Amino acid sequence: MNEPNNPATLNRAQEQIAKIAGAESYTTIDLLNLWARGYVEALYAEGLIDWAEYDRLNDAVDQQHNQRKAELKAVANE
Repeated sequence: MNEPNNPATLNRAQEQIAKIAGAESYTTIDLLNLWARGYVEALYAEGLIDWAEYDRLNDAVDQQHNQRKAELKAVANE
């Protein structure tokens, strides 16, 4: 089994989170948010990340989710 918090594992998680930024609709944002959260949850459940990384990655999901929703809202209000 890999050591927790392997840089390659963390990079793959960040790639999943970054996909939220490309969402073109609120529905897609929410679906990609769920996907990223599930990905992070699976990494933690399999022991591939520790609690601190789990928390950090979930915070990153929240931030990306909220940022993209705000961007779409701003475009809609133009």
